[in-house]
Amino acid sequence: MRAFTFEQLDQIATLNACLSVVADLAAPGSDLHNIDRGNLALLLGYFAKELHKVTSSDQPITSTEQTEHKLKAVSV
Repeated sequence: MRAFTFEQLDQIATLNACLSVVADLAAPGSDLHNIDRGNLALLLGYFAKELHKVTSSDQPITSTEQTEHKLKAVSV
């Protein structure tokens, strides 16, 4: 089994909580009050953090062609 760093374990826990709340929102049952508000707050915070990373990046924007080439390389 692969060993993870504490940072990776924290990221895995965050992503699991985010996926859990997305699953709850996708099939909420009869009452939306059953949605874990802590996980929902975590998901919104995660999105905000990722958005900040992207919008504050100093990296140049790549062209659509370069992005498509990178995606094709990853999917092969």
